[in-house]
Amino acid sequence: VFINASDSHIRARLQLRDREMSNDIEERLSRKVLLPEDVPMTTIQNDGTLAEAATQFRKTILRFTTKV
Repeated sequence: VFINASDSHIRARLQLRDREMSNDIEERLSRKVLLPEDVPMTTIQNDGTLAEAATQFRKTILRFTTKV
């Protein structure tokens, strides 16, 4: 499971926390993780509320754990 959020949402969340300077936030956003293309993956777009992301995550886990 890959949990992702748009740069604008990540930036806004980090600014609200007020623990990092603006240039540190931008540096953090510039780091990208390269994911292997040959690995099956489900992506959860975490641009909404925590409850929405948790629901998506739960449904994903249940979908994969209930298969026999």
